[in-house]
Amino acid sequence: MRALKETSALSGLVIGVWFLLSAILLSGCAPRVIRIPTDPGLPSIDAIEVYQSVSKNCKSVKTLTAEVALSGTVRGERIRSRVLAGFAMPASMRLEGVAPFGAPVFILTSNPRDVIFLLPRDDRVVRQSSTEEILHSLMGLNFTVDDLLSILTGCIVSTPHVEQGFRHDRDWISVILRDNAATVYLKQVGASWEIRAAEWPGWRVEYSEWKGGIPRIVRLRSDSTRNPVALLAELSQLEVNVPLEAEVFLLDVPRSAVPLTLDELWDVTPLR
Repeated sequence: MRALKETSALSGLVIGVWFLLSAILLSGCAPRVIRIPTDPGLPSIDAIEVYQSVSKNCKSVKTLTAEVALSGTVRGERIRSRVLAGFAMPASMRLEGVAPFGAPVFILTSNPRDVIFLLPRDDRVVRQSSTEEILHSLMGLNFTVDDLLSILTGCIVSTPHVEQGFRHDRDWISVILRDNAATVYLKQVGASWEIRAAEWPGWRVEYSEWKGGIPRIVRLRSDSTRNPVALLAELSQLEVNVPLEAEVFLLDVPRSAVPLTLDELWDVTPLR
């Protein structure tokens, strides 16, 4: 898990410069909305076959580590953070919020038996809550660990099953997944195809900058008017299917840590 280990050794000056540069770059380039087809399309078996071939890359992801530049808005509040992320199937995740100096801003570990969210600087901890509950309080997301990994890699759900396929005008096809009624849109780029967007009840995701079968830019939006979410995740230093020890997804909590509720977590959210 080189990305998680090496970054902690960087000097505060280097990390501070990174934050300054990313703030300038992100503020100067608003994300472009991908224009997906609006026509219903014509039924196509070929579309299903293309999707099955393209999605082999994300289906094969069992572990993933990356540095994630996260920005956007959640419930009307602007957020921006640099996060070191590690995932492993099944249901294992570690997120660390990188600070300009010193200890991480937060650490979230999740495995099939336990979920812990720790604020090392404040010595406060959230226990006995699900990953979905913590992610919702932290950044407005209500996904399982495996589905979050699948969204980041382009599969949308951990085990996608195609129900229908369609061909549209120009260089677009789409498929409907039986799992969550998601419609996935693929665009032809030269001789190959790329997953560009997906929509399912409550959510829309867009992908760009594909490298090695994995997107490097992911834009996720909710259609909720009550708790709107608009997030941009830029992935770098990405490694796929490297061995990750079980200890990566465990966290020792200091005995002095004071319990924190989910409502309090949003109030003190370290991403703002």
